[in-house]
Amino acid sequence: MSKSQEPQPGSRVTRIDAAHPIRSKEPLELAPVPRELALISAGEVQPHVGEQMRAQASQLASHLRAKQQQIDHREAQLNARIAQLEREVRTSRLWCGEREHVFVQREQELEQEIFELQQEIKAFSASELSAYAELDEHRAELREREADLDAREHRLRAGQTRVAEEAEALRVAVERLRRERTRHEQRVTAAQQQLDHRNSEIKLQQQRLLANLATHQHSLELRERKLEQRLRELGIRSRQEVADALQLQQAAFESASAALEQQSTTLQEERQAFELEREADRESLRREREAFDEQQLEKEQALNQLRDKLAARQATLDQRRASLDQMKQQVFELHRETIEMRLVAEQLWQNAAKVKPVGELTQSLGMLRAKLTDEFRMSHDELSGKERQLRELAGKLKERQQQLKQQRSELNQWLVRRNETIEEQAARLVAREVELDAQQQQIREREAAWRAERSELQSQLRRLTQQLRPNSSAVA
Repeated sequence: MSKSQEPQPGSRVTRIDAAHPIRSKEPLELAPVPRELALISAGEVQPHVGEQMRAQASQLASHLRAKQQQIDHREAQLNARIAQLEREVRTSRLWCGEREHVFVQREQELEQEIFELQQEIKAFSASELSAYAELDEHRAELREREADLDAREHRLRAGQTRVAEEAEALRVAVERLRRERTRHEQRVTAAQQQLDHRNSEIKLQQQRLLANLATHQHSLELRERKLEQRLRELGIRSRQEVADALQLQQAAFESASAALEQQSTTLQEERQAFELEREADRESLRREREAFDEQQLEKEQALNQLRDKLAARQATLDQRRASLDQMKQQVFELHRETIEMRLVAEQLWQNAAKVKPVGELTQSLGMLRAKLTDEFRMSHDELSGKERQLRELAGKLKERQQQLKQQRSELNQWLVRRNETIEEQAARLVAREVELDAQQQQIREREAAWRAERSELQSQLRRLTQQLRPNSSAVA
């Protein structure tokens, strides 16, 4: 038997045959010879004893033959037993040889598997190192992206703060424009009241001028009638007196004309001043409206740009969050598979070294997988919590955007209402300007009529003077 077939120390050996008798070292004791045989052999027995001895000898021979048969039968049984044992020994040797060959093959297979496992562990260690390096790179990139995300969130919060500040500044600007508009409306109202007061004064002056003109015309007519009557009554008056009277009449008419011209000049100056003031008010109103429209347009553009920036940042944030979640999931799966492969390889190596049963190996692998599942479940719960926080932050950002949109809508509605109010006021101003233009046209028409009447009076005076001159020359 080879060395592999030798029984290991401490192993149990089961014997198939019975225990071999142990030969004693003491000398064998011979059975005592019967006395009769001794006497016969010695020749000292008697003759009558011979028959008895023969009988005993025959009995002894029969007994010995029986014993011999028993011994032969026992020997045959022993030979059969020995042959059977030899066959069993040969069978056992063949079985042991086969088992030894199987054990040798199994040992070679185990050595090959151990070598392959060592190679796989080496390759896996290299891949694990590369995986850990890649995992570290992914973690570094993940940390950079998280830092970038935090920075973007900080910038987004700063943008929201800036939007709130701009909204507050816009509200303050709107309030300031509203106050300026109120002051301008007050100035326009005061100017309108002043214009109405001037129009009333102009109307009163015009009425006074018309009354004075009528009075002068009536007095001139009275004087002409009195002059004609006096000339008829006093035909003998001298030419000098008539000339003096005519000069007095001419001086009175010229003074009235000068006063009327002065009043007309004053009215024209006041009208020009009113026109200049009205043009200045129109220009100021136009500039204020243009400035207000420009500010409104700038605020509208700023709000649109800010809204576009917020939308772009939100889209970028959502995209980066999705890519970050995907990368986290990939890193999570890679890390999980790496740890599982490492633990499984280590466990297989330990089990291969210790030659543990398959059931214990399966149970230990199940326990390891359960531990890994618990660990990765906790990691997944932590990632889910962070993702939930990000979603809550995104919801808050959306709510803030909705609030900004609502504020912008309210501001636009207020601007529309304010523009409508300004348009109504402008329409009223235009109507008032049309009314003032109509009044000025009436004043110009009355002034033209007054000038025509004055020209007619002057022509009548000239005709009267021409008529009086022949009369005065005749009287002379």
